[in-house]
Amino acid sequence: MYMPFKKGTSGNPAGRPVKLNAQKRYKIKEALELLVEENLAQLRHDIAALPPKERLSFLARFTEYVAPKLSRCKLPPEPDKFKPMLRKWVITPVQPLHEK
Repeated sequence: MYMPFKKGTSGNPAGRPVKLNAQKRYKIKEALELLVEENLAQLRHDIAALPPKERLSFLARFTEYVAPKLSRCKLPPEPDKFKPMLRKWVITPVQPLHEK
């Protein structure tokens, strides 16, 4: 099979210009934010016009862009002082109110 470049080299030895891509992404993000801001009233109207099931689906998908998924967040380690309390809550059976 014919390869245009020698193994281990490419047509762009310096690699992809990272700053340029970051600048482009920032400009696109800015443009999208402006588009949403300028059309907010229409977006609200369109979302309200959706059937409930589609509205819920749209909001669930849209939320990912506003708030990151919990799995993508770096959470602080759980303090040891809460572990016994959590264990007690999980292990202790709950009695119905009428039996007390």
